[in-house]
Parts: sequence; C-alpha cells; structure tokens
Amino acid sequence: MALLPDHSTQMDTAFLWVDLAGHLASVWRHVMAAAELTHGRPIQTAEWKLDVDAALETWRATNGLYAAFQDLGERRDTA
Repeated sequence: MALLPDHSTQMDTAFLWVDLAGHLASVWRHVMAAAELTHGRPIQTAEWKLDVDAALETWRATNGLYAAFQDLGERRDTA
C-alpha cells in the first residue's frame, strides 16, 4: 500500500525490502524450474557459477524480519 498513490502510511522501508527479496526468491525458483523444463534435467547453479540457493538459505536463516513474516503467514493460514 505504501507504494500506491495516495496510500502513504508510516511503513518502514525494511518491510518493503524483505517483501521484494521474497518475490525475487520466487522469481529465482521459477527461473530454475523453467530451465529444468527447457533442458530436460535439473540445472545446477554451479553451471552458471552462481550460488544463489546458498545465499537465499543464509538470508532465510539469519533475517529476523523474514522469520517474522513467515510466522505471520503460518498464523494466517491456520486461522
């Protein structure tokens, strides 16, 4: 909502960065799935000299705000 015209709030930009990172992680997952479909086999990130999966796992494991969002999502799903 903070990004829409006339919907300003007192939202901390850290929330927007975590949201963006979550969406980018999803994009990465979809890119890898598309590559696997195209090549007919699993694509290893090492083939591209990238270690995005490891970076994502580290981020998920160490970012407190990401963990809080996950907790909120789980509570919403069980409510």
